[in-house]
Amino acid sequence: MTKLRRRMEEELRLGGYSPATTKAYIGAVKNFAAFHRRPPDQLGAEEVRAYLLYLTDEKKLSPSTINQALAGLRFFYVRVLNRPCDVKHVVYQKRKRKLPVVLSDQEVIRLLDAAANLKDRSILMTMYSGGLRLLEMIRLHPKDIDSATMRIRVRDGKGGKDRYVVLSETLLEVLRLYFVKFRPEIWLFYSDQLDRPISPRHIQRMVRDTALRAGLKKRVTPHMLRHYAESRIMPSCRPVPSPTA
Repeated sequence: MTKLRRRMEEELRLGGYSPATTKAYIGAVKNFAAFHRRPPDQLGAEEVRAYLLYLTDEKKLSPSTINQALAGLRFFYVRVLNRPCDVKHVVYQKRKRKLPVVLSDQEVIRLLDAAANLKDRSILMTMYSGGLRLLEMIRLHPKDIDSATMRIRVRDGKGGKDRYVVLSETLLEVLRLYFVKFRPEIWLFYSDQLDRPISPRHIQRMVRDTALRAGLKKRVTPHMLRHYAESRIMPSCRPVPSPTA
């Protein structure tokens, strides 16, 4: 490991950056240096611009991917090299705003009704009712479901912040059935082993398969479910199913 990389990793840890962001930022600097075939501390703003143009014109990467690379390079120059002037005039790309694909109320009901079992239905309703990101839901612990205050504690959300979301009566009823049947201890939704959380890939596949069973024509993903407010559909869901397998 080079001295510069070690210093950058230290600065990222001190800043409380997530492992995913740390990996992305270090990768950005590594690829930048490889493109110019020179150590990154010997490069400056012109080389940064040339690299970003390469990512834009030849690699044809998305604005969000290019901006992440620039964010990593900015961090390197400002926090590691203490040379902010080298990159202060390099601007981020404007991102095109696309309207998200959404489900109608009836489509959400069909999706929930098509859940293969109580566990899948509980996962779908938790994501939907709480508006949770996939990783936020995976990190839930049983004690995060607070029926006394009717809140769900969301740990380590975007920006590394904790927050609370509303726990609906309908979701609480389903989760009570889930608790009785599956007895979660460490993780609310666990994998084949009690001490390991369910994997993102498993949930993504489950959502896709459930949407197919529901006959939905849209490509449904976990991310789509978090855009809905709890009040839109949860109170009108059909009666809670019995705790079948």
